[in-house]
Amino acid sequence: LIDFPRMNRETTELLDGFGVRVDPKRPLHTLGIGTQQMVALARAVSVQAQVVIMDEPTSSLEPREVETLFRVIENLRGQGIAVLYVSHRMDELYRICDRVTVLRDGRHIHT
Repeated sequence: LIDFPRMNRETTELLDGFGVRVDPKRPLHTLGIGTQQMVALARAVSVQAQVVIMDEPTSSLEPREVETLFRVIENLRGQGIAVLYVSHRMDELYRICDRVTVLRDGRHIHT
């Protein structure tokens, strides 16, 4: 059996750790894009993911949400979770990445 009160409590605690205040019973499609992305990251953490892939994660975020995302990425890295971050925004890459590989038309340009 599923212990819904426990599940909701743990979900709330996990999301709070990501700086997201949301009712865990609220349907995902009713949340903003930034909040949906944070929920997806929290879901990955909850199943002990070792690698998280993000493709243009800031493309539809407000500046405040970008800062929250970067804090979450730092938190993930601190937990030993690898983050593969795909972006055309070089300033973001240099800010949060340990290593950057540039591809053009599917070809490796530089690492």
